[in-house]
Amino acid sequence: MAWFLKKPWIWGLAVSYAKFGKYDLAIEALDKALTLQPDYLFALTNVGNIYFLLGEAEEALTYFLKALEIRPEDPAVFVKIAKAHYKLEDYSSAARYYRLAISKDPKFRESYAYLGGASRSSTETLATSIEERNAQVDWDYDLSEE
Repeated sequence: MAWFLKKPWIWGLAVSYAKFGKYDLAIEALDKALTLQPDYLFALTNVGNIYFLLGEAEEALTYFLKALEIRPEDPAVFVKIAKAHYKLEDYSSAARYYRLAISKDPKFRESYAYLGGASRSSTETLATSIEERNAQVDWDYDLSEE
């Protein structure tokens, strides 16, 4: 049985702390959750999110990479890793992880929004990013008037 079913107050406490900007206490509660269930994806990503918000991208990246070990097919995890790399000014790694997110789910639009910026900041071009986007997305809309 998952720990949060036995001790739901820990999760509620972490969410409450984060909501009111008590990030150190939220991290403490989430770390407690991770001692009870080390592979709890939501706790890992949220600790990473908090560190990212605090400007500690390197620490955030360690949590996001642990999350990737648990959910290697989740495009949202790839995007979190890419954002951390971007914040650390590792633009080529950021672009690589945005592309990995797209490869897992071509319609994961958040990846495209950031890929152009990461590509512009690295040696790649924005045009290449746009071409990749258009090649991978099956645009499913009809502009004809009836």
